Amino acid sequence: MKTLRTKALRLTALGLSLTAILFSFFACSSIEDGEETTDLTPIVETNEQGEELSVLKIGYTQSDTLSPFTAKGTVNQELAALLYDPLFTIDGQFQAVPVIADSYTLSGVTLTVTLKNNVQFTDGTDLTAEHVLASFNKAKTAPAYQSRLTNFKSAKAEGDQVAFTLSRNDPYAVNCLDFAIAKDPDAELPVGSGRFVVDSATVPTKITWNRDNIRGEKPRIEEFSLISVSDSSSVNNALKIGNISFVFDSLRSGSVQRVNASTADVALNNLVYLGVNSKSTLLSDVNVRKAVSCALDREAIVTTGYQGHAQAASDPFHPAWKVYQDLGRTVQAQDTAGAEQLLKTAGYTEKNAGGTVTRDNRPLQLKLVVNSGNAFREEAAQLISEQLAQSGIGVQIEKLEYAAYTSAISSGSYDLYLGEVNLTRSMDLSPLLSKGGTAAYGINTAGAACTAYAQFLDGAVTLSDFLTSFHDELPIIPVCYRSGLALYSRAVTAPVVSTESDVFYNIAEWTVS
Repeated sequence: MKTLRTKALRLTALGLSLTAILFSFFACSSIEDGEETTDLTPIVETNEQGEELSVLKIGYTQSDTLSPFTAKGTVNQELAALLYDPLFTIDGQFQAVPVIADSYTLSGVTLTVTLKNNVQFTDGTDLTAEHVLASFNKAKTAPAYQSRLTNFKSAKAEGDQVAFTLSRNDPYAVNCLDFAIAKDPDAELPVGSGRFVVDSATVPTKITWNRDNIRGEKPRIEEFSLISVSDSSSVNNALKIGNISFVFDSLRSGSVQRVNASTADVALNNLVYLGVNSKSTLLSDVNVRKAVSCALDREAIVTTGYQGHAQAASDPFHPAWKVYQDLGRTVQAQDTAGAEQLLKTAGYTEKNAGGTVTRDNRPLQLKLVVNSGNAFREEAAQLISEQLAQSGIGVQIEKLEYAAYTSAISSGSYDLYLGEVNLTRSMDLSPLLSKGGTAAYGINTAGAACTAYAQFLDGAVTLSDFLTSFHDELPIIPVCYRSGLALYSRAVTAPVVSTESDVFYNIAEWTVS
C-alpha cells in the first residue's frame, strides 16, 4: 500500500510539473511551422522497485465501438488494424502486401483470392473462406470500408478461396481488400486474428501481442496501454500533455497543430486538383488549359500552401504509387514562357495595362472557386492566382463556405475550382472521369481522356497511353496529393512508418528509449 501511495504521489507531482512546462512552452514559443520544439519530460511510471518505466499509450474512444464494422470514429477505426488482419495491407507505395491472403488472380471482373494455410483467430478457431465472406458482406456497409468496396458486387467462398465479383473492370481492385476479417462480424467485439488482442470488451485497458499472429513478427514492445479520449478532435491535445504516445492526423482541417512530438508524413490518396468547367468559353481551348498547368509552381504550392504536407503531381496518379513510378515520369515544372506561348497559340497575343493577356481586347480573367475555412486550400488558391498572373492569366478568387462552394460547383458557376478527392486504394479515377462520377463536375465524360480511361480499365490501352490522352485534353489539372501526419512521443526511438491502410504499419519495430 505504501508503494502504491508513493507511486501515485510521484505521478501527481510529475503531472503538475509537466503542466507547468507546457504552460511555459505554449505561452513563450514563437517557432515556425515544421520547426522542432524543446523536448518535454515524458510521462513515466515506476515499478515496485521504483525503477522508471516508459509506458506507450494508444488512444481509443470509449463511447464508440471497437468493432471494425460499426466503429464510427477514425480513432477506433485505426485501432482495428492492430486487432484484425486483412487479406492484404497496402504499403507506402500503394502495393498490396498479402497478410491472410496467399495469392490472387484477376480475370475480367472476377478477383479470386487464395488464403494462407493454418491462420487462426485469437481463440484458436481456424480462419476460413466463410469467415472472409461474412466479413466482406459486413464491410460492404461499414463506415470504415464501404466507400472503397462500392465496385465489389458480391463474393463467393469455396474451399480455401474467395471469388469477388466486380461491377466493372478495375486492374488494381486487390488494393481495396484491406478490410478486417473477423470470426463473427455481427458480434459487439468480434474475435480477430490481428497482431494484438484487447484485454476486455467493455472497458479495455491494454492490448497485448498475439503470439500466434500469421505475420510472425515479434514486436519489440509487446504491450500497449489503452487510454480513453473523448473523440477524434481531442487526440492531438492528449498527445500534447503526454496522455497518449501516438496520433494520426489526416490534416483534413487544413491546418497543422504545433505538438511537441516526432512526426512523419503519411501518403494519402487525396488528389488536389483544379477542376475545369468544360463549358467555360475562356477554357474551351485546350491550349489555355495547358497554359494554366504550365504556369503552376506545384512545388511552391506544396511547400507554402500545404506546409510541406503534400507531394507535387502533374499526372492524376499518386507519385508514390509503384506502378506509376515504373513509368519514369516527372512532375511538370513551372514554365511561364511555355504558358505564354500556349496563350499566344490560343489567340491571346496582347496584354492590358494590368498585365493580363487579351484576345480581341477581352482579358483572360478566370473565376477560381475555393471553399473557405480550410487554410491549406485558401493559401494554395492565393498562390495559384499569383503564379498564373506571372504568365498573364488573371484570376479572381471566390471564397465560399462549403455549402455554397459545392452549390457553385454543381451549378457550373466557376471557371476553375480547387478540389480534393480521396481516391480508392486501387487508384480508380472513375469519380472524376466517368459519367455520373461523384466528382465529375464540369468534365466532358464523353471526351478523349475519359474514353481512354475506360479503355485502360478494360485493358485495351496502357497506362502510358491513357496519360497521353489525358494531357492532350486535360479535363482536370492535377496539383498535388495531400498527406496526413503521424505524431508520436519522443520516447519512441524507432522511426514510425504509417500508411493510409494501416497507421501502425511497422509497430513491430517501435522501440522505447
